[in-house]
Amino acid sequence: MENWKEIQESVKSFLKNAEENVTELSLEGIKNVQEQLKELENKIKDAQEKKKLKTISISEDVHTKVKKYCSQSEEKMGEWVEKVLLEACK
Repeated sequence: MENWKEIQESVKSFLKNAEENVTELSLEGIKNVQEQLKELENKIKDAQEKKKLKTISISEDVHTKVKKYCSQSEEKMGEWVEKVLLEACK
């Protein structure tokens, strides 16, 4: 939920800034506003696509081994754990 609050604040800030500078907009200013809007759209899209994460408890020893394995195979630990668990559930 924190992500949504950040996005809401970004939108409020953007709208306030755009309102204050609307009379000074040049072609460059319009392009800047478009870029800022695109960034906000991407933030919203990312927040909508994010999965709600859950915690699984493992021992420190297992964590260390998995972390080392993922580091050596250049995999993200969370993605690897999800893949292995889903394969095990088939």
